[in-house]
Amino acid sequence: MTLATPATFPSITTWEIVSLALDREAPSLKAMVRSNTGERRAIRYGPNDDDPSVEVAIRAGLKFINDGTFRPQGKTLQQWLLEKFAQDGHLGPGSVTGTPD
Repeated sequence: MTLATPATFPSITTWEIVSLALDREAPSLKAMVRSNTGERRAIRYGPNDDDPSVEVAIRAGLKFINDGTFRPQGKTLQQWLLEKFAQDGHLGPGSVTGTPD
């Protein structure tokens, strides 16, 4: 069977963080993001037994968030995190722009 009119899907144009959990004891960051189309993605950064440097990087990221050093860059926590998620490939192609709430 061939579709006479191919199926089309709306473009994802925005993402927002709908939940965020930080754990300093077992260093990890968990976030749930939602797109303008309603798609949700879970993003997790946690220790990796095969690579101890991952835990060091997570602890450094949590310290960065705790210290609020993203503020002198004129960014909200949400904007800084969305940029990081995009940079790490969690949000697919595109870029983060604008000033989120």
